[in-house]
Amino acid sequence: MEAKSLHIAFRQAINQFGMGILTESRLTNILLDYRAYADVPAAKTIIQAMVAGGYGQKIIDLGKQKRSFLASLMKSNPSFGKPEGDEWINKLKSFSSIISKQNGFQQPLVDYVIGCMVYGLDWIDDAPEIPQVNRPAQDTPHDRPLGPQPINTEAGRTTGTNTNKTNSVSYQNVTNSQFLLMKVSPKYAEVYVDGKQQYVSNGMMAVELPVGTHTYEVRASSYETETGTVNIGSQFKSKLDVALKLKHKTIKLTVEASDSDAEIYINGTCYGKGKWEGLVKEGTYEIEGRKHRYYSQKKTVQLQGKEQEDVFIPSLVAICGSLKVNVQPYGSAIIINGVKKGSTPLLVNKVIIGERRVTIKTDEGTEYSTTVEIRENQTTEINHIISSLFLEDYSQVRIGDYFYEDGSFSHEMVKGKTFVGIVFSLDTSDEEKAHGWTHGQIVATKNAYNSIKNKTSSWGIPNDIILQHAISKPNSWNRDTGYLISHLDCVVNNPEFVPFLIAARHNEPLPFGKTSGWYLPGVVQWRTLYKNTHRRWEEIWRVLQITGKSGSQKYATSTICDRTRAWKFEMGLTKDLLDLAFKAEDIQLGWGIVRPVASF
Repeated sequence: MEAKSLHIAFRQAINQFGMGILTESRLTNILLDYRAYADVPAAKTIIQAMVAGGYGQKIIDLGKQKRSFLASLMKSNPSFGKPEGDEWINKLKSFSSIISKQNGFQQPLVDYVIGCMVYGLDWIDDAPEIPQVNRPAQDTPHDRPLGPQPINTEAGRTTGTNTNKTNSVSYQNVTNSQFLLMKVSPKYAEVYVDGKQQYVSNGMMAVELPVGTHTYEVRASSYETETGTVNIGSQFKSKLDVALKLKHKTIKLTVEASDSDAEIYINGTCYGKGKWEGLVKEGTYEIEGRKHRYYSQKKTVQLQGKEQEDVFIPSLVAICGSLKVNVQPYGSAIIINGVKKGSTPLLVNKVIIGERRVTIKTDEGTEYSTTVEIRENQTTEINHIISSLFLEDYSQVRIGDYFYEDGSFSHEMVKGKTFVGIVFSLDTSDEEKAHGWTHGQIVATKNAYNSIKNKTSSWGIPNDIILQHAISKPNSWNRDTGYLISHLDCVVNNPEFVPFLIAARHNEPLPFGKTSGWYLPGVVQWRTLYKNTHRRWEEIWRVLQITGKSGSQKYATSTICDRTRAWKFEMGLTKDLLDLAFKAEDIQLGWGIVRPVASF
């Protein structure tokens, strides 16, 4: 196979296997098949270390675009493409710095490999240039800590072990060579054999060399460089331990933050979260604690002439703004990011900056939600009026609506007010209209309680005025006498008319001046109630409970039949013939169930 440039090989591998190949250990073997290491042989070792450290995934993650708020509601996956802005370029530089320091690679080589990766992802147009790297220049002082090295706070450290799990066997002619195994300290030291940099993993290096004498050099910043020669024999592998000596006097520095999730920065480089300790040389250091959406804390320390220095970073102060919630109806609950904060209206101080989800819940059970951005030292204001489900305009009333104690109504059951009746008619009798009740009629949600001592009292003794409104045959039920009979002077407050008194004294509250008050319904009202509601069992009858699904119940009416009888309505018999549900019974008998109605 013809050799390929590394950046071309990366693009071909991504096109063939998908971007996920950057996270798999077989990547190095795939690139080897493309003969992609011809220009930079050290690239294979660098790629192995990057995959093991999870940096392939980190680079992929830079291309994942944030979902919009609407997309998050739709639970859509993040899109993938070239990152926006310049922040991703700075991230790549940070990755390169960490990889080179942790593994002892020369940074220009790591920059080149990362450049080839992003070229393969089609994020850049120009192919990266191969760096001209032979051996590093002489060691120069660095103002950075020794010991444990900087880490990316979002990544785990490499284990230093061989993570290429691909089983690979190759064959070659027998040569006069043997292995050199070297253990170095510090573990991040760079090793050069015969002027060529070798791969060091967790302080161990192995290289196959021809029999004979070879030179080596071990280097690490802030340590004395060690050079020497080693003789390689043909019978046994050679082992060598090299422990470098520190150049300068060192001080043990311990930095601990009060917030365990605060990032610790030393001279602008992140060294972890919560706590860090290690050896540093004498000098001036700027210690900083950082946390997203919090003010950072900085301390400058001068390390000179001491063995140890402990630095404590106090709790970071959140960057806050205020939220003013002016939402009606007042008294509604305020919930910010799932936490209840009080009720409207309210000024909420010390809200940490950033996007916040605000939900307002009314006593009716309705709610309003919005997402706002809290800004530093600014007040974000929410102004809104949540429409009430309670209605006052009777021109909008419908059969089946819920009627409340204050005279309002709603199309659906609403919390916050006492529900007293259901609208069963949008018409009223001539008598009701004459008294101002023109919109409709409601039936009580429950039976009237019989508080009359003589519970077996009769319907009442009909006089000539009452008999004028008698209905002797079903086909003559063409007028509604419920309101009229219940409000006759001879009936009102007359203890002989027990059902009428029970209905008038029903304890479900009605608004004064907006309704007629409770009274005993007539046969026409019972017919209307049945016809308008019997097909809506779940919506109306289940709430009213005017009868069970089995058996029957007899309800009193205000309609007289003749001098000795009055009509009752037997709900259980209405299934087939409505007219058969009305029974004329002796007015002297006990009159059981009373379900009052009212007009409005």
